Amino acid sequence: KCTDYRVSDKKLYPTFARTSPPATQVTKSIIALLRHFNWNKFAMVVGSSAKWQPIAEKMKILAVEHNLTLNGFFEFKEPYFSLKGKNPFPRIVSESYVDTRVYIFLGHHNAMIDFMANLDGRGLIATGEYMVIYIDLITTYDTSYAEYYFRSGADIIPYCTKQAAAIGCHHEDGSLRDTPHPGD
Repeated sequence: KCTDYRVSDKKLYPTFARTSPPATQVTKSIIALLRHFNWNKFAMVVGSSAKWQPIAEKMKILAVEHNLTLNGFFEFKEPYFSLKGKNPFPRIVSESYVDTRVYIFLGHHNAMIDFMANLDGRGLIATGEYMVIYIDLITTYDTSYAEYYFRSGADIIPYCTKQAAAIGCHHEDGSLRDTPHPGD
């Protein structure tokens, strides 16, 4: 499975046949979402790995083509470990929250949880004025994971970090409830 957009160039790779779309194809969906809700300004929070960089670059190009304003571009080091090293998200939130309401987050889900915890720590999530669009590049649906895909928020808590549990989980009725972390 090759999702690298560069092999789509038929002049360089005339015999390559793709069985899955390039990872950058997700950018069209993000742009469509932004345009549908008239979210004309956004900031990007992007992991430094080669997995996310091509998507970020394509987003920048499409933003210009669709007259969307990129308020800020923030990169954090990957691999990201919540409990090791310096947390980059307090700085990113501090530098962006005044001018940004919509964030596009491209990075590992553990980093996204920490980013969301920092937004929540400032009381921004509770206002309902902020949106984080997170992309998961896992494209396969394995039926052995069906119970994971269709669980309620309370059931997913064991898969979350302690920080995510501290800010609560969405339940089937759409409410957000504080849920203690298992083992607390």
